[in-house]
Amino acid sequence: MFEPLLRKNAATFGAQQKFGQVVEWYEEVDDGVIVIVRDTQTQKVKKYKTKYLIAADGNRSATRRKENIQWHGPGNLANSISINFKADLVPYLGTRAVHGVTYIMNADFTGGFRLDAGGKGGFLIVSKAKGRETGFEPDSVFEKEAREMFEACSGIDAEECGFEVDFISYWTVAAYNADEYTSKDAKVFIMGDAAHVMPPSGGMGGNTGVADAYNLAWKIAYVLSNKASPNLLKTYNQERQPAGDFSMHQAFSRLVNRVFHGKGLECEKELPDLVCELGYRYTSGAMVPSDENDMERSYENPHDPYVMPGGRLPHVWLIDVDGEKLSSLDLVKRNFVLFTTDSGSPWLQASEKQGISIDAYPIISSSQPYLDFDSSAKKVWKLKDGEALLVRPDGIIAWRAPKMTSGHDEELAQALRIVFKG
Repeated sequence: MFEPLLRKNAATFGAQQKFGQVVEWYEEVDDGVIVIVRDTQTQKVKKYKTKYLIAADGNRSATRRKENIQWHGPGNLANSISINFKADLVPYLGTRAVHGVTYIMNADFTGGFRLDAGGKGGFLIVSKAKGRETGFEPDSVFEKEAREMFEACSGIDAEECGFEVDFISYWTVAAYNADEYTSKDAKVFIMGDAAHVMPPSGGMGGNTGVADAYNLAWKIAYVLSNKASPNLLKTYNQERQPAGDFSMHQAFSRLVNRVFHGKGLECEKELPDLVCELGYRYTSGAMVPSDENDMERSYENPHDPYVMPGGRLPHVWLIDVDGEKLSSLDLVKRNFVLFTTDSGSPWLQASEKQGISIDAYPIISSSQPYLDFDSSAKKVWKLKDGEALLVRPDGIIAWRAPKMTSGHDEELAQALRIVFKG
């Protein structure tokens, strides 16, 4: 579902997309990376020279091994299967057929259903089954046993609901996080499953991988356009490695509490999903620290955020010039963004005198372009007149600008130099 949308939108930005390509070899050199790529259809080999190499080559990442990057964590936890199927479950589940995950925990089976297509299909994950104490080896489950598992886990006759197996996939439930997300020279980067593997409990793996890409993309763009020092790229590991570790341990906690309950496994305290997905904070990296105590906090409650560097810009509702409602988050696009809650703020003028494009917005309750119709911005963002928030292209707060009587141009320039590691 997601990949076609990603491909379509990437094409609108001019991205070249090639499939059936295998990286046979690469090497870092002084001014970049040399990459040898083989086309699996034509078997032709092509040599590329690039400034940087980003590897999202999965949990068995050859790039991670080549860079001799170790990883740590609870380890391999179970050999599981996913039985992808078609079946009409609406008569049995009604409106519940389209909501969330249904966990199965009994003496014979451990796993869960994830339904889609309005209750007309989905998949059944089985992590433990009676008679299979060692888990599931590849190609060890056939359709007859899959039907029996479906019936035992659902209590529904397979023939009665039109159950059909689409395919069965085999995978290992594991929890790992890489010790480093970059090569020593910071020209090769790993992300996604190459950097972190986590149990499906909580559904955090994909979101964590997207956050990796979001974090690195704007930094590479600024470095390649000579707006930032290459040292900025080192903050990718500085920020994302701890965030990946946080997500991995939270996913493991959900597995222990929901699937492996009672097995005596130790895990961290399980935090709310919203905190895990939107409340993690960077405690160091591409930002200007403003308060040491706040910077030490690795997560926050998105409903009551600190609004400090390293955390996400909190959402507030606004109204545009057409009378349409939009989120403050929609104003964060490709550039840095500066927000104030007073229209005459000197920070707005200072933003126009920098070496980069900054989208600057006064968010107030009395005028456009973006109307703070319920005066929530000043309250939620904890901003006073004369102060400002500088937000990165990935939505992370880079700096809280203080109220000053003069020197706004140079103060903002200095903040950007710190962020860009210049």
